[in-house]
Amino acid sequence: MRLLTKIPQIKTALITLTLLAVGGCVEGTTIEDLDVPTDDVIETLTDLEIGGLWSDNYGGWTSIDNASWGTKSILEYNNTENWAVTQNAENDEWSPNLFSFVVWTDATEDGQWFHCTVAYDLDSLADALAVEDSSDATDPENGGCGDFAWTAMSPREPIELVGVWSDNYGGETDISTLMWGAAHLREYDNQENWAVTQNPTDDEWGPNQFNYVVWTEPSADTEWWFCTVAYGIDDLSSALVTEDTSDDANPSEAGCGDFAWTQMSVGE
Repeated sequence: MRLLTKIPQIKTALITLTLLAVGGCVEGTTIEDLDVPTDDVIETLTDLEIGGLWSDNYGGWTSIDNASWGTKSILEYNNTENWAVTQNAENDEWSPNLFSFVVWTDATEDGQWFHCTVAYDLDSLADALAVEDSSDATDPENGGCGDFAWTAMSPREPIELVGVWSDNYGGETDISTLMWGAAHLREYDNQENWAVTQNPTDDEWGPNQFNYVVWTEPSADTEWWFCTVAYGIDDLSSALVTEDTSDDANPSEAGCGDFAWTQMSVGE
């Protein structure tokens, strides 16, 4: 039976270990009297060890945290045995709501690690937890994940514009590792200063459509300009080959099509 990583179980184990350490529970002793970690410490102890932003060896990238692996939800995981059970999103194109069993290797000194989806398209969490790990991590770059190699993951820096910004039109935009305001970040390049975003499904003017955005180099991280070179693009591949027609020689006056660029400064 697999040991599931859940905070209540960790807390129980810590309490049990404390009781053993003091030779049992003295009459009248309560849990509050025991020297066990606080909830904050327990939360830290159970963080998924592969949380972060990662580039893969196929040109894509993924954000992972305790609750999500890209667009998939993480339902259970185990840092000791290096496995997780994920569930596809409701709007997944191929297998909505179905489950997968994923394993990974320990990270190397440079932060690289590999993962293998041992089983997918499973009907339930119970089915996923019962999966036998048939993977072989002996030579993950060349095989061991069914008939394929494992997927290599390397640390990726977030977009350099992360923060809350006020624009010169009185608006405010929150840019995170995954979002540019209400739009999803689908690709970006901090060296060449461009990003492809995708509008949300409920966007009033262009639901699910893509945009190609460029920006100027931030001035001491406090001021920069951006231009949406193209918008209303139907797919990611088309957005990625957009020609940058912008001119940042005088962004406050012109250079973004027939308009000036949008100025951004640190928000309040």
